[in-house]
Amino acid sequence: MQTLFEERCERLVDQRLKNIKTGHLIIELPNGIQVHYGDDSPPRHIKVNRYSFFSRLVTAGNIGMGEAWMANDWESEDLTGVLELFIGNMGELSGNGVTARVAKRFHHMVQHSLNRSTITSNRCNIHAHYDLGNEFYQLFLDDETMMFSSAIFLNQEEPLPDAQRRKIRCLIERADIQPEHHLLDIGCGWGGFAIAAARLTGCRVTGITLSEEHSNFAQQRIAAEGLEDQVEILVCDYREMEGKFDRIVSIELLEVLGHAHLGTFFARCDRLLKPSGRAVLQVSCIPDEYHDLYHRSPDWVQKYIYHGGMLPSQSELTGAMERHSTLAVESQENIGLHYAETLRRWRRAFEANRRKLMKLGYDGEFQRKWIYYLCYCEAGFQTRFTNTLHLVLARPGENIG
Repeated sequence: MQTLFEERCERLVDQRLKNIKTGHLIIELPNGIQVHYGDDSPPRHIKVNRYSFFSRLVTAGNIGMGEAWMANDWESEDLTGVLELFIGNMGELSGNGVTARVAKRFHHMVQHSLNRSTITSNRCNIHAHYDLGNEFYQLFLDDETMMFSSAIFLNQEEPLPDAQRRKIRCLIERADIQPEHHLLDIGCGWGGFAIAAARLTGCRVTGITLSEEHSNFAQQRIAAEGLEDQVEILVCDYREMEGKFDRIVSIELLEVLGHAHLGTFFARCDRLLKPSGRAVLQVSCIPDEYHDLYHRSPDWVQKYIYHGGMLPSQSELTGAMERHSTLAVESQENIGLHYAETLRRWRRAFEANRRKLMKLGYDGEFQRKWIYYLCYCEAGFQTRFTNTLHLVLARPGENIG
C-alpha cells in the first residue's frame, strides 16, 4: 500500500526523470506498470519493489538511493549501467528536492565531519572498513597479491593477478627503486607491494598500516617468503612516522584521509624523503569541475564505506603539495579505466562467493551494500567521473639518487 507521502515523492521523481537526455531508463513499479524515460537507446532497467524507494530518493538523494538498494526497495540486473546513466545525466537530474532532503543532507554532512581524520578517528575509520576480516577480502581479491587497488590490464581477458603484478612493476619503475634503497610504503595493506618490491629489486622496505588485520597477514606472508631481513611492517600512523627514506610509495591512501589533511600528508612525505629522493602515489580523484558540489554533499560511499574519506581533485592535490612541501609533480598517468575493469573483476568474484560470505556472517543487506559500492565505483571510473592517477613526485633541482 502506497502512502500519500510516497505518492507525492513518486511524482517528484517522475518529474525529475523526465529531464533525462542521454540513455533510456525503464522503471517497473510495484504494480507492474513500466515507465520509460530518455531516448531510444538500449534500456537500463530498475524494478521498484517498494514505494519507499521514491521517498528515500527524494529525502536523501544519492545517499537515499544507495540506502534503498541496501533495503531491497529496488533492484536491477545491470546496476552499474543504471548508475552510469544517472552520472551521464547529472546536470539534468540535479535539483534541490524537498525540505526533508535538505535537512537530511545537513545531518549527513555533520556525521561526515565527525569522522574527520584525526589520528584516533583514523584508526577507527580504518577498522570500520579494513578489519572486516582477511577471509572476507580473500573471497574477491586475487590471492596472490591481495591488492585492494586498481590493476593495469593488457586486455580484458588478462587474469587479475597478472594485471596486479603489472601495476606493481609499473610503480617500481616509476619510483626507480634500486637494491640499495630503503623504501617506505605508506598504507601498505596486506603487504603485496612491499613484498614484491623487496623480491624484485632487493631493496629494504618499511610498510606502515593502521590495521592489525593487515599487519598480521602481511607478516605471515613475509615469513613465508623468507623476507624478514628485508621487509618490516609497522602499525603506525603516517603522521607519527620518523626516519629518512630513499623512496616513498603510497597506493590509494589519500582518498581516505579527507581533504583537510592533504597538506599534512605532503609535509610528512617531504620530511621523510631523503635529498634526491622520489615519491610515487596512486590516487583516485574527481574532476575539478565537480569539486565544489562533491565537497558540499558527502555521498553514500563516505557514509557507508570510507568513513571520513573524500576524493580530492587534482588541483586540490597539487595545491596542497605546493603549500606544504617542496615536492612537485614530475610526471603523471591516468589509469582510471583500468580501475573500472578491476572493480568488475572484484564484483564478479564477490557475487560468485555469496554463499561463502553468508557462512562468514555477512548477511544479505551487507552483501547488497558491497555490491552497490563496487558497482557505484565501477560506474564512476567507466564514465571518467572519477580517475586514478600515478603521480611521480620529486624536488625540483635535485638529481634523483
